[in-house]
Parts: sequence; structure tokens; C-alpha cells
Amino acid sequence: MLERKHRLAEEVHGEIRSPKSTGDARVNELLDSDMSSRLGKWSEFNAEVMEEGVKIGKGILTTLIE
Repeated sequence: MLERKHRLAEEVHGEIRSPKSTGDARVNELLDSDMSSRLGKWSEFNAEVMEEGVKIGKGILTTLIE
């Protein structure tokens, strides 16, 4: 069971670290145009993105450990 969780964690890590495809560039273009507001572009919220990323990472780690 632990070995399977370890393999899953490595697979997820590999997917996250894999090079972005051209489809990802199109998604980023759509996000840039659709998610901009009077408060700024979605990409200007780096601190908030980092905080949410940490929360998501902790959730994944907790799930994998359990």
C-alpha cells in the first residue's frame, strides 16, 4: 500500500513538473483575457496563488499519507 502511494506521488510530481504543451499556452491566453478585472490580471496575485498552492499541496500530502 505504501509503495503504491509513493508511486502515485512520484507520478503526480512528474505531471506537475513536465514541460507545458502548446495547449497550455492557449489556456493561459484564455485565462489572461477572461480572468482580468478592474482589480488587475489574475497573474498579478502571486502571494494569493502561493498561499492556495501551499493549501493544495498540504491537502494532497495528507491524502497520500492517510
